[in-house]
Amino acid sequence: MKGIVFTEFFDMVEAVFDADMVDNIIDDCDLSTHGAYTSVGTYPHTELLQLVSALSNHADIPVKDLVYKYGHHLFSRFHTLMPEVFEKPQSAFEFL
Repeated sequence: MKGIVFTEFFDMVEAVFDADMVDNIIDDCDLSTHGAYTSVGTYPHTELLQLVSALSNHADIPVKDLVYKYGHHLFSRFHTLMPEVFEKPQSAFEFL
């Protein structure tokens, strides 16, 4: 999974909660990266699953709700960072 997915997740967690929450969820996980991601790197998707689960435990919010909120956040960020990707598609199928 591309690192931008991880870095944006941390940005969302920090904005919604705080920087301490980011540290707390990283500490709760067994990450090969120890929580260090770059936006252009590639990392195991299982690490994101661990992080979302840890956030769910700390925030007492169901995983499905966190994933839904994060999906909105990430889609919005992609639109901001890469608007050209959103210009041509006329349907969801074309977009994907």
